[in-house]
Amino acid sequence: MSRQLHAQTYVWLQVFSCAARHLSFTRCAEELHITPGAVSQQIRQLEERLGFRLFHRRARGVELSAEGQRLAITVNEAYGSIDAELRRLDAGMISGTLRVRSIPSFLSKWLTPRLPRLQQRFPDIQLRLVAEDSSVPLHEGDFDLAIDLNDGSYPDCYPQPCSMNRFFRSVHRACCAVVRRYMAPRT
Repeated sequence: MSRQLHAQTYVWLQVFSCAARHLSFTRCAEELHITPGAVSQQIRQLEERLGFRLFHRRARGVELSAEGQRLAITVNEAYGSIDAELRRLDAGMISGTLRVRSIPSFLSKWLTPRLPRLQQRFPDIQLRLVAEDSSVPLHEGDFDLAIDLNDGSYPDCYPQPCSMNRFFRSVHRACCAVVRRYMAPRT
């Protein structure tokens, strides 16, 4: 057999993974919303393509052959890696350290209660929070995001002023923008 796989092989591998997980063509068919006959046919086609049996057919179901067991482990690991990467991509490909500087009251009253949800959504981000009063001067490079109540005159920074009634919505948008802009992997 040529080891170069064609697109249909990946479809068969998905069916194989499901059938191996359930050890049942019927339960696999139910999960994939196809007929048990279609599962059987796709497994047979995969076995023909690979040149060896993946299942032993028994009167009361199927069991994995030695080769089927090895392939099931490999396919499950591959799908697990793909699934994990898709979750990371879905989260915006965000990882690294985000340095946030803000006034203590904002950190304690608004941001801290939201940290568990942020960590759940972006598990690969390490947050470094710095609580400093507005009287402490801001210096570019000391933080990725600063949330401050002041007149907005910060040399070498890009302030985004907002009114208090829009403050929290603006902070949320600014946090998302900073995370997407600065935390995406560098290529």
